[in-house]
Amino acid sequence: MLRYAMRCDAIRREATNLIIKLCHDKKTGLRYFNNGQLPNRTVEIRQNCTGLTTLPFTVHHPVLFKNCLSQNATVEDFILFENNPQNLFPACKGQKLLRYFQFVNYNGETKPIIEDVPCDTSTLREKMDAFYRHKLSNKYDGATSENNTEEDQSYFEVHTYMMNDQEKSKMELNIKSLMKAPPENSLTQKMLGVTMTVFLHAGRSAVYYLHSHMDHFLSFCLAEEKTWHLIDPMYSDSFDSVWSGNAQIQLREKEPNVPHLIVKQEKGDILFIPPWWLHETMVKKTAKNIGFNLHYGIRGQVTLELAHLFRNNPSFFY
Repeated sequence: MLRYAMRCDAIRREATNLIIKLCHDKKTGLRYFNNGQLPNRTVEIRQNCTGLTTLPFTVHHPVLFKNCLSQNATVEDFILFENNPQNLFPACKGQKLLRYFQFVNYNGETKPIIEDVPCDTSTLREKMDAFYRHKLSNKYDGATSENNTEEDQSYFEVHTYMMNDQEKSKMELNIKSLMKAPPENSLTQKMLGVTMTVFLHAGRSAVYYLHSHMDHFLSFCLAEEKTWHLIDPMYSDSFDSVWSGNAQIQLREKEPNVPHLIVKQEKGDILFIPPWWLHETMVKKTAKNIGFNLHYGIRGQVTLELAHLFRNNPSFFY
């Protein structure tokens, strides 16, 4: 079921990219839609949260909403359903599930990729407590080896939790209570299969490699600032990639000078990323960081509409 639904969404994505390419003016570099109007395929920056309840459902470019969250909001304020285990993936059997890849850029330089599948059955509170106990050495050089002590190792854990309708409503009320100017309209009413994702990372970014996925998501910056590298999915053919089971991971850059958009996200900002935009993030290696995302689908996305039907038992679907 999942494979068939994903294929339908992949066909839809390829058709969209084909239309974009057919409408691309090779001489001017402009892409035209709707009787010659130029779409905004860069990052839109808003100085407040105006449009947060509408743009993430209607636009196809990233939007950075500045200064949305109260400066008094803490990481712990976003930790809901803390005594529940992750429910999106079938439980790991005995040990952490890791997938290994390698990225090669156009100049032949390589970068190892380790994808951490969030299938651990510990609760969010258990993950948080373990993260708080972790000590990060400021001598960390970005690599982890079997000879490193705990203090020298990076740390990464992710907790995914698909919410039912009641939990989604509770999450929305909580988020609005932490915003400087909460919107009157619902933030989550149009969202399907809403998944809360908490990233716990130190020494390296949670997603330090280029990848993309089919869902929309809102990323909340709760503490340390982060830098995003974004690539328009129109340029996805500039890379060789593979579907890992979690995301489309870029393996090789085939063309030089692929356009990158760079976004600096600061504490209190909310960043919207549309489906299939390639992205990676960078954070301070000497700082511990906690990220909070809401991933969701909308009407018309076959895979996520089906996932929404199984929101009370999502691991059965995935």
